[in-house]
Parts: sequence; C-alpha cells; structure tokens
Amino acid sequence: RGNHYAYYAYRHQEDGSDSRDKPKLYRLQHSITEVGSDCTEDGAIQLLGPGILPHHCNLMHSEGMVTVTPHGPDADTFVDGQRITETTVLRSGSTLQFGSAHVFKFVDPMFDQGGKRDPNAAMRSRHKSGSVPETTFDLRGDVHSGTALPTSKSSGKLEMERGMVKPMIRGEQQDSSRSQDPSADRTELTLPASIDFRENSEDTFLSAIINYTNSSTVHFKLSPTYVLYMACRYVLSPTYRPDMSPSERTHKVIAIVNKMVSMMEGVIQKQKNIAGALAFWMANASELLNFIKQDRDLSRITLDAQDILAHLVQMAFKYLVHCLQADLNNYMPAFLDDPEEHNPQRPNIEDVLNTLTGAMSLLRRCRVNAALTIQLFSQLFHFINMWLFNKLVTDADSGLCCHYWGAILRQQLSHIEAWAEKQGLELAADCHLSRIVQATTLLTMDKYSTQDVQNIHNTCFKLNSLQLHALMTNYRCAQDEPYIPPELIDHVVAVAENTADELARSDGREVQLEEDPDLQLPFLLPEDGYSCDVVRHLPNGLQDFLEPLLQRGFCRLTPHPRSPGTWTVHFEGADNDNHFSADNSEM
Repeated sequence: RGNHYAYYAYRHQEDGSDSRDKPKLYRLQHSITEVGSDCTEDGAIQLLGPGILPHHCNLMHSEGMVTVTPHGPDADTFVDGQRITETTVLRSGSTLQFGSAHVFKFVDPMFDQGGKRDPNAAMRSRHKSGSVPETTFDLRGDVHSGTALPTSKSSGKLEMERGMVKPMIRGEQQDSSRSQDPSADRTELTLPASIDFRENSEDTFLSAIINYTNSSTVHFKLSPTYVLYMACRYVLSPTYRPDMSPSERTHKVIAIVNKMVSMMEGVIQKQKNIAGALAFWMANASELLNFIKQDRDLSRITLDAQDILAHLVQMAFKYLVHCLQADLNNYMPAFLDDPEEHNPQRPNIEDVLNTLTGAMSLLRRCRVNAALTIQLFSQLFHFINMWLFNKLVTDADSGLCCHYWGAILRQQLSHIEAWAEKQGLELAADCHLSRIVQATTLLTMDKYSTQDVQNIHNTCFKLNSLQLHALMTNYRCAQDEPYIPPELIDHVVAVAENTADELARSDGREVQLEEDPDLQLPFLLPEDGYSCDVVRHLPNGLQDFLEPLLQRGFCRLTPHPRSPGTWTVHFEGADNDNHFSADNSEM
C-alpha cells in the first residue's frame, strides 16, 4: 500500500495542484542527475507514474547551466509545453514535464522573476549562514523568488522542489508590491483567511454550505471543509460573542461541530445512490475530520463528533463502492465476449476500462485522499475477480473451464492490469485479481501428468483445494488435447489441502469454493496525505463558493495577507516557523 500511495501521490490535479504530495526537495549536484522509475542511486531522482521510463532522462548541471536530455524517443519530456528529443537548456521560469503526471517549474535564484540576472542574489545568499544560491523546481504554478533557500550545507548545489504552490489573492499582490519596510513583512500566526457569520443566521449559513451545495458545480471540491473549519475557529475566537465565558464557548463549539456532522450525515444518506455526491462528501468528511483531530483546541472537545465523522467517511465509502460496483456489473459480460462472434450489441472491454477511468477521474476531481482511492479500487478489482471466478467454479455447464476461454479471459484481464499500472495501482490489481489470474493460468497450462503437479502448485498457490478440484473436474478438453488424469487432480488437491487450506485456516478464514462478494479487509482512515499539508493561502475557487452567501450578508470572508499562508497554524506541534521560512516569498 505504501508503494501504491507513492505512485498516486505524484499525480497533479487539472488545475496544477496536488493535494496529496508534501513538498519535497531534490538537490542537483554539479554533475549528471538521472531521472526515472528505476533510478534509486544516491543523487538520482526516482519518479513513478504513467509515462515514466526506468531511465527517463538526465539533468546536467555544469558551468552554471542546467540541461535536460531525454533517454530516447519514447521518454516523454516537455519543456514549456514542447516535446523535446535532444539536449535542451533550461531557462529560469521554464516548465518541465516528465511523463504525463510530473510537472515542475525551473527557477534559478541568480535570476529575478522576470528572467533577468539579479546581481544581488549571490550577495544576499552569503549573508545567510548555510545558504547557497539554488534552483528550485515547483509543481505547476508561480515561481519562488531569487533568494536562496536555507540549510544547504554543501555549496554549489541546485534544488528541485515539488509541492503545492500558493494561489494568490488580489490583496496579497498589492501587499507584496509595497515598500520594503521590515514591519510590512511581519507575519501573524493566523489562518490565511477568517470567516464570521451572524449568530441568528447560523443554521441558514451551515445549511447552505452542507445541505444545499451542488457538488458538481463546486470548483474547489474541498470548499465545504475549509469554510466549516474557519467557522469553527471563528466560534473559538473572542471575536464571536466576546461576553462568553470559556465554558460557554466550549459548549458552543461542541454544539456547532455536532450540527455540522449531523447535517453531513443527512446529506450522505439522502444521496447514497449518487456516486459524484458520495465522493464529494467522503473527501470533505475525511478532510474535516483531519482538521478537527489535528487542531490543538478542537481535538480535545470534539471526540464524539470525531467518531461520527469517521463513521461517515466509512459510510460514504461503502455507498460509493456499491454504486461503482453496480456500474461495473453492467459491463462484466464483456469479459465473456467471444471474439469470433463479433456481437456489437454486447458490451466490450473498453466499457469496463471507461468505467474504471470515470471512477478515477471522479476521485481526483473531488480530491479524495490517496489512501481512500487505493482502498476503493481494491474493492473494484476484487469485484471483477469475484464475478469472473465464481462464474468459472459454479457454472459447470457454461463451458468456460477450457483452454480457449482461459486464454480469452487472461487477455481481457491484461487490459485491466495495464490500466492499473498506468494509474499506479498495479500492486492493488496484482493482489485482488490474483485468484482469477491464477485460475486462467491453470486453464491454459500443462496438467497432463504428475510431473506437472509442482508447477501447478507454484503457479496457482492462491487457489484452495475446493477451487482447484472444481476447475480441474469441470475442465473440458479440446479435441486434440489430452485428458487430465484423475490421479493428477487428487495429487494437486492433496498439496493444496496442506498449503493453501492450512494458510486460510491459520488466518481465520473458511475454506470455501466461491469468492466472497465482500472484500474482507478493515477500512483504514488515512494517516496523512491531506490537503492542508500542501494548500497555501486561499485556494482558487473558495471565494467563488462563498460568493452567494457573501452577497446576501450571511457571512464575511477576511483574507489575512500577513498570515504564513498555511492552514496548519493551529495544529498540535505545528512548526509554524518552518512553514513560513519555506514559503516566505510571495508567488
């Protein structure tokens, strides 16, 4: 699962942002830096995902110049949107893309943001102990300023940074262009913005955010989470009813959080058959739960609400799985489509792949946490496995247990595996499609003498004795194919009884013929990968989400230009100084 998450975390959203990947710093030596999926040596940059080759390209830093050289015509590499096939010099501000998912911006601190050499950049860097001029790569968005990033012990290095860049609001652009008065750069440990609402319109305000939000029209899909969190912080602050005692304020916070959670539960229940709404609210429920659990003031007084929110995430997940399984079920007969019949009325494997792609697009649009995405696709892969496997072992008259259909099913499953690999989900597919894959392998391999027993055992180790017996006794030989000797079947079954059966019992599982319709895995709430780790300032689309309420006077949004820009300033153990030093320059 860790590998799954790493693959998925490198994806970026359509707007260039990535709510799953914490900023990561790469340092380019004065030499060649290899980039690719198999590049694991010290100093190399390993990237995983669609379009990334084992040895994708080289980055060369020499004599103050950085170049990129693709490793061949198939190494998808783009500079400023143009595909390159030979060595290309990178200029400060250039956009560099590897494969289809990794997009960076190249920034040379020796140049100002206008692309001109800054003669003071090197001098400024000498004033800071341990700092050197460095080059940063930032995920699609605005560039860092020319000042050196801190804490580089060895000189002469360049840096690449991946992560979420900071969307700007108009007030911040004006603030960054003001005079260089040191007091103007003073930061305040506050959220990037605050919200306040009239007490007599509290229910209307919350209902508009939760009950009457159309998930399909929201640009920033986590807008409800960020608005609700700001509302919680508003009630916690003395700005909200200054006359309240600490005890009264605590009870008020508990009451409003419980109200939010109750409304969210109602929305999920009402829309339990709408995949888009379920993905939207699953993402928001999990993100809001993380905010509340991590907030040093909220976490201790909202334990009951946290339990309910955790239940809501799981409930939305379960409903969403059922919706997507129902969609898949419509196209599962595509696996049994005989290529010799050419029936245009029947679904084909492209319909299955489009269903999976649609599900992935939905989860990405809604900014669903990567760990939840992996668990959800594990359920879908298991559904495919269960549906096909049970067809093979329970319908003896179908004629599917033969070499011909084994080869067809294996070919169809290879399309699913290829799709999963492109999405970074190959480990989930390997795990949860394993029984149907091993079953099709059994149908197509040699099984005609006792000499084949060991090979069958090594290849079909996931299949228990009942499943192997059913597949081999139901097997229909082709006209020119030898029969399976009964003693071979007995020998294979006996080996499985002492291996696969014993393993199942030791895990507390019953040895049974059919695959269970439900994947017997515990639901796990994500431990990390939340949007607050990477989102800076006001996310694009948040103000548009609030605009109808702002116009009607139900609430007021106040940006804080001097905030460090992070949404984790109130988290337990938040390193606010580090947050600000890494993002000090306005973008």
